[in-house]
Amino acid sequence: MTQSSTQSIFKANQISVKYQRQDILDKLNINLIDGKITAILGPNGSGKSTLLKALSGLIPCHSGNVMINDKNLNHINRTDLAKLLSILPQSPEAPTDITVSQLVSYGRYAYSSWFNKNKKEDNKQVKWALAVTNLTELAESFMHELSGGERQRVWIAMSLAQNSDYLFLDEPTTYLDIRFQFEIMQLIKNLNQQQGKTIVMVLHEIQHALNYADYILLLNQGKVHSYAPVEEIIHSGAIEEVFKIRIKQFTENGENHFTICNSG
Repeated sequence: MTQSSTQSIFKANQISVKYQRQDILDKLNINLIDGKITAILGPNGSGKSTLLKALSGLIPCHSGNVMINDKNLNHINRTDLAKLLSILPQSPEAPTDITVSQLVSYGRYAYSSWFNKNKKEDNKQVKWALAVTNLTELAESFMHELSGGERQRVWIAMSLAQNSDYLFLDEPTTYLDIRFQFEIMQLIKNLNQQQGKTIVMVLHEIQHALNYADYILLLNQGKVHSYAPVEEIIHSGAIEEVFKIRIKQFTENGENHFTICNSG
């Protein structure tokens, strides 16, 4: 299945990543769809988290390149890159004696230096990030006082404080209770629809990808199996082929929803 022809400013060209001489990603070509939510799916070991790290420059590519606005990712300094994209790794940890607002303020590091400090703008962005993630009332709470869902919202708020166009999330619902999973997924949807963020996220829960993403990038054995809009992916049978499951569609309040069933 070919990718959409929608123009992209974020491209991966023939990227490969190796680990101990083993191919983790093998010659991937990807044009990220701007202004949309892309969910990266794939079986365990297919290279999902590795791809996210390669796209964000956290790990080097053995071959190929990643381009942003026709500029090689390797030629963009770390500070400028942080203004373009923010990445939230899987299961981040914070000191227990830090407050919510303090942690969120760390997202402003790319804009601060000994010679260039704009506290007014920093405070404005932190307050905005707290408001968007419904954390204003918890701003002075300590991280250890929060629920799992609240802590994850804080990390997302910190990423938002970077004020970058691209938000990369590595399994943002991992280890969360189911109600917090839905809370985080709805927040992600709102960030895209209301704030215009381009979001790329690795998901383990296929159902979340089907119900909240616009596009699905399906990996299998280190290669791109499919990359297309959710409806197209579903009707192609690609997910059922790769995961050996069945997808059922139902309508509620006029909206289509999807659930996962065993293939048997």
